[in-house]
Amino acid sequence: MKPKKFFLPLAIFTLLASGIFAQDWPQFLGPDRNSKSPETGILRTWPEGGPEVLWTVDLGIGYGGPVVKDGKIYLLDREKDKADIMRCFDLNTGEELWKFEYEAPGSVMFPGSRSVPLVDGNHVYSTGVFGDLYCFDINTQKPVWKVNI
Repeated sequence: MKPKKFFLPLAIFTLLASGIFAQDWPQFLGPDRNSKSPETGILRTWPEGGPEVLWTVDLGIGYGGPVVKDGKIYLLDREKDKADIMRCFDLNTGEELWKFEYEAPGSVMFPGSRSVPLVDGNHVYSTGVFGDLYCFDINTQKPVWKVNI
């Protein structure tokens, strides 16, 4: 399958990069895990034609999502039937800053990634489709530990 472009979250990140949002979104459902942002001045309607797309990146298909912390986007991607890939992008430019790929062979009913990483301090945590829970050090870009859950 051809990789899909990563558009919807980028529309949200367009707002983040433009300074409308100042808060990180380091985990599923946001900073307080309630899908609410305390920020003000958020657009209630989109401009005609939608928000300006600042950058795009090719990713595999999936059902997961990104998180944002300190100007970086973390996302678990998947190479079809082969591997899971933790990726880190620069929020402003879309440049891939680092990635860590690990073997996770096999197919599942709904292919692709299906989780949202969590950033806490200097670590990012992710769980792949086969239950491989990883803790990565965001400074060294290497796993600190892993366990299959």
